[in-house]
Amino acid sequence: MADSIIFLDIDGVFNTKQNWKIPFSLDKDCIKYFCTFVKNCKRNPKIVLTSSWKAGFSSLPEYETPQLQSLRKELAAYNVSLLGRTKDLGNRIAEINDYLQNHEVE
Repeated sequence: MADSIIFLDIDGVFNTKQNWKIPFSLDKDCIKYFCTFVKNCKRNPKIVLTSSWKAGFSSLPEYETPQLQSLRKELAAYNVSLLGRTKDLGNRIAEINDYLQNHEVE
């Protein structure tokens, strides 16, 4: 069966406008609400980063930026994890379309 995917942009989802004064900030309540949503989805969606945060992503978490390591830790508290990231093509629509074309996604 193909994966169900949520393409995630961090800013505005895991932080609020008030948090934007501090780069790479995370709001624990926003994370909690998102993870509750994911857990209530019947298809158990996988999370793929489309955010500028993806620049710090690595298939080996120990090589990721401290910000992504922190995000992984916050998500893990809710048993939610990151599947991957889109390629950096300079356009989110193109990046998501590229991901969809190269992965089995429902």
